[in-house]
Amino acid sequence: MWLKQFAAGLFALLAATLSAHAQTWTNAAGPISGFGNIGTFSNGPYTFRVVINAANVATYNGTQARVTFCAAPSNSITLGSAYVGQGTGGGSSSFAGSPAQLLFGGNPGVTISAGACATSDAVTYAQASGDIVVSLYRSDTGANIGGVTSGATGWACHHIFNSNDAANVPGASYGTLGMQACIVSRVEFLISSSPPPTPTATAPAGTFSAFVSFPIPAPTASSGAWTTPSPLPAADPIGSYYAADVPNQIEAQRRLTQPLDLVVGDSIGYVCPASAYTPWSSGFNYAISGNTTYGVINQLSQFATMGTPLGVHSVIPFMGINDWTQDINPTSQGGRGMTMAAAQADVIARHALFFQSYTGNLVWPGILPTPAASGWNSYLQAINAADSAALANRPRTHDVSAALWSALVDSSGGLAPAYQVTPGNIHPSAAACAAAATVLSPAALQPF
Repeated sequence: MWLKQFAAGLFALLAATLSAHAQTWTNAAGPISGFGNIGTFSNGPYTFRVVINAANVATYNGTQARVTFCAAPSNSITLGSAYVGQGTGGGSSSFAGSPAQLLFGGNPGVTISAGACATSDAVTYAQASGDIVVSLYRSDTGANIGGVTSGATGWACHHIFNSNDAANVPGASYGTLGMQACIVSRVEFLISSSPPPTPTATAPAGTFSAFVSFPIPAPTASSGAWTTPSPLPAADPIGSYYAADVPNQIEAQRRLTQPLDLVVGDSIGYVCPASAYTPWSSGFNYAISGNTTYGVINQLSQFATMGTPLGVHSVIPFMGINDWTQDINPTSQGGRGMTMAAAQADVIARHALFFQSYTGNLVWPGILPTPAASGWNSYLQAINAADSAALANRPRTHDVSAALWSALVDSSGGLAPAYQVTPGNIHPSAAACAAAATVLSPAALQPF
């Protein structure tokens, strides 16, 4: 019976393939720091365009982009809209084609406090070469903008008075300011750290690679039942790249002789070392650092386009901690600026949408405890309790969240220091992986 091997294998699966598919935010240009007060622009508004020469772009070929904007030390700045695109070259502030609009928490504009910075939402974007142009419409009339006159080689700041020209491709006639960078501090691209492995029709038993085969029962019609929510929520930035990559990988995996058990979610789902455990199933790990519940929902919706039912035996989702941190982080840092109580309700609602959409075989680990100093654990426990109540009468479910939590906390109620990969880190150490595997004993679980 395949579940006899479940305890030793669940956390072994978590690290199986992340490294082959990891994507990271990489600085394409910047960051530029030390912005001073540059003015006066109190008779605005203005459109500004920052041109970054191709010779000073560190990397290209990302799948997404995001841009960080900073205010002057003396006063706030309100951006009415902002765009990024490839320039025509030669120092021109014109776009070579239609630029990509940048949003802030889903909104076209943002107000940035004096001396503070704000990073845009990620936007689907690819640029292979050339200058980068960031165009922004400043809709307020504050005295100064933030800028630097040195330390940003290859950058140039252009402006036009009293005109919203941010989205126009040719661009109006711009004047050049006596500075290098202004308002724009950094441009980042989401880039694969290594290409995904080439799928093969078979894989040697007993090994972990992107595609592995171990005997497990054939899935039933209900084992991978997925209904794409309507409307489909927008994926949080880290999750959106799945649309381009995962369907091809899963289609290759579906052609193997065995169905798969799919790990999805965030970095909590891949940190345990595969070498410490015995493989237990045909496993495919698509957990990735930074992923969220909506990212998982979008991921599984992509899988579902392959056919019905979803071609998996079971799903093991590690998700919620990044929803939580994005909720409670201030808007100035790219978060949603919620109270912890509001964030708790939001994560519960996001998980409820997942439970509604996925009705197949489910192993539910919940959100794992964090170090006591975070001050989060009472809220995270409340989220787990609400999730467990929602799953209480759900068929084909192994809810192991309470057992995992109990195994990993100490007398402080937080993740025990020995179970932190580094002091104060929320990720489980190798000792935590071993403790979790012990809790997930074969006797504690029954077949689906």
